Order: sequence, then structure tokens, then C-alpha cells
Amino acid sequence: MGDLRRREKRDKVISRLEFLLIGLALLIAITVFAFLQSDYFSVAEIRISGNKLIQTEQLLVESQIVKGMNIFRVNLEKTSRILNENPRIKQVNLSRILPNIISIEVEERTPIALIPQGDEFLELDGEGVVLAKGEEVSSYNLPIITGLLVKEGTNFKIEDSDLIQLLEAFSNLSPEELKEISEVNISSKEGLLLYTIDGMQVRLGRPENLTGKVRFFLSILSEIRAKNIRPGYYIDVSERGYSVIKM
Repeated sequence: MGDLRRREKRDKVISRLEFLLIGLALLIAITVFAFLQSDYFSVAEIRISGNKLIQTEQLLVESQIVKGMNIFRVNLEKTSRILNENPRIKQVNLSRILPNIISIEVEERTPIALIPQGDEFLELDGEGVVLAKGEEVSSYNLPIITGLLVKEGTNFKIEDSDLIQLLEAFSNLSPEELKEISEVNISSKEGLLLYTIDGMQVRLGRPENLTGKVRFFLSILSEIRAKNIRPGYYIDVSERGYSVIKM
């Protein structure tokens, strides 16, 4: 009989202790939840870095993040998907810096060339992604690629194999080297034809080892200019070395 009473008393103590622990856990949870929802975690700064061509204000609008939002209510994955819809963005990384900062790190695509489309130009990166059209083009001081029929539209990637090889070659050039190139025609029966900013024609031949051919030509450009080649001649670098040939 005594054992039974002791057991009942012990069970009552355990029940009360469990009740207290559950109540304490709920109190802690409510307190933590209230703290996380407090103004202490309201977004006070949206820190954007890595952008050069895209305006910071544009990224702020596209991100749909506003100051005063609770930092934990910002959907980083969704915001990343939204920003990646901008064709100028190659990659974006979002993170929270507690208690109140959202960091947006942007890697932009680099404009490499222009392609005519009707009365306007499309701006491309080294992978053939169309970055902009018409008034949105960041710079017209880029090589123009002709001889390619481009469909209407802007948000797409051009898959032409000759073009992609040429863009890859351009991607390996410095900005100073790229400025020496005015135009490349990729549909000529003579193969790829490159024109310098001073009108010199350079025959690259088939779209093979284009980086090597273009780099080689640019390395001897000052030497060729010193020869004061007259109009009516072109430079052939389609094979090893180069030749000056009369048209």
C-alpha cells in the first residue's frame, strides 16, 4: 500500500515537471519568435557589389527587397531566380548578414561584340548570349560581326558555331586588343574576313584556331602598319606566318 502511494506521488511530480518543461519550451519558442520578428532584424541595408554596367537602382528594383522587411522573410532563392532573368547577369549570390543586411554579389557578362539586326544592333557576350538591343547597348565601341541572319527578339542565345568560335577568340583578347578590330564577316567565300579600325583587311580563313590567328595578327600589327601597305592589298594569316597579297 505504501509503495503504491509513493508511486502515485512520484508520477504526480513527474507530470508536473513535464508540464513545466513544456510550458517553458513554449515560452522560449514564443520569445525567440517574437525576437526574430522584431525591428532588430528589419533590413536596414541592401549591399550590392560587382555591378559595372547594371545600375544599382535597377538591381534594387528587380530584387523586390525593400528596407524594413524582416530579414528572415526575404526569399533568397526566389530573389536569385528573379535577378538571373536579367541577361547581363551571369551569376548572383545572395546572403544575409545578421542582424539587418542583405548582400547581393553580382557577376556580369562581358560585352564582346555587336551584330546588326535590322536598323539596330544586338550586344553579345563571349557565349553568344544577347545582352541588349538598340538604345540599351552599353557601348558601340565593339567589333561588329556581319554575315549572320539573326531572328527578331532579344532574350536568346545565338548558337551559330562559327560565331561562337569567334566570340571565344574575342573573349581571350584584352580590351585594348579588341579595340583594334572594327568588323568580322563570317559568311565570305574566302573564309572569315577581319577589318581593323583603319580599314585593313585580314583573311583568317576557316574558323579554326581563331584565337591563335587573331593574336598572331595583332602581335605583328605595328610591323605591318610600319610597311605602309597601300589600299588594294590584304593580309593573309590563314596559314602559318602571314602574307601581304594584292586583291
